[in-house]
Amino acid sequence: MATVRKSIDLKSFPELTDDEHAELARLDRMSDEAIDYSDIAELDASFWRPHAAPEAPEAGIDETEPRSAAAGFNFVIYQSRTGTYSVQFLRGQEVIFETSGFASVSQARGAIELIKTHAPNMPTRLVG
Repeated sequence: MATVRKSIDLKSFPELTDDEHAELARLDRMSDEAIDYSDIAELDASFWRPHAAPEAPEAGIDETEPRSAAAGFNFVIYQSRTGTYSVQFLRGQEVIFETSGFASVSQARGAIELIKTHAPNMPTRLVG
């Protein structure tokens, strides 16, 4: 699968047409009760599971690693619905960042080790 990259100049959006301005104004005036959700499928708990932090060690938290308990920081490895493994870096329940696409837990653990080893001295680049 090829990666597609697009750049958007946030300082020079195209001008909206009169019709687009009118549509935005109409939507802005619409109450929440007037929104038709009938064409949206209901989502059960299994949909949200991959996006939430696992709650138990068997769900991916490695209890053998020291935690930064005072700040509540943790790495979490979980398996997505597609079968690949992802790593989340959490502060409490807040996802600070997330990676995805690892074929195995060992690859995900390797990524965590790289982050732990290199992050303290890693420069930050602003792209775009």
